Amino acid sequence: MLFRSEILRMEARITLVKLSEKDPLFFLASETEPLSAWDMANLHSMLSKLPENQIPDFSTWLQSGNKSVVLFCISMIGAFKQHEATDVLLRMVDNDDEAIKYAVIKALREMGSSKAEEKLISMYQDSSPDIRHAILKSLESIASEKSIPLYEKILRGPVPELQDAILSVKALLSLGVRGKNIINDISDLKNERMMLVIQHASDARL
Repeated sequence: MLFRSEILRMEARITLVKLSEKDPLFFLASETEPLSAWDMANLHSMLSKLPENQIPDFSTWLQSGNKSVVLFCISMIGAFKQHEATDVLLRMVDNDDEAIKYAVIKALREMGSSKAEEKLISMYQDSSPDIRHAILKSLESIASEKSIPLYEKILRGPVPELQDAILSVKALLSLGVRGKNIINDISDLKNERMMLVIQHASDARL
């Protein structure tokens, strides 16, 4: 439930965006209150209606001390595919904050940033389960054959996490003959659990 003060802040932000054509998000530079999910959704909705030349460079506010502003800007970089911010995001992916790390990985996926592939592969082993899953979802979209050894290692491991195994199979299926050959080799091992994973991942309806 939103408190009256939060509603007033949200309405004030919306008004500022509507009134400022040249710099609709200027208030982010001094924003100290956290942006709620509702704030972010409303701002995104309004920004999506602006002409392309009025969409701001969201990397401007990535150094903000307000974590919610940083998360919002990372999300908008992905949503508006601001590829010029790729190098900044690749540096931020080493951030100790899991929420920021997760948001960066998602933004890189939305941008289709093949430049991120090697970095994401190198991060996988030492990452938390949630970040590993985010990495695999991103690699499924941007991966080349460079990612095949990682997928194979996951699938040949003792007990791969189910969702990670499914994403790995899907990615291999998208990587042509070499990927399909690895899946066939793993199928030949007659591991019942892995056979179910491959069957599930191969179902085009899912």
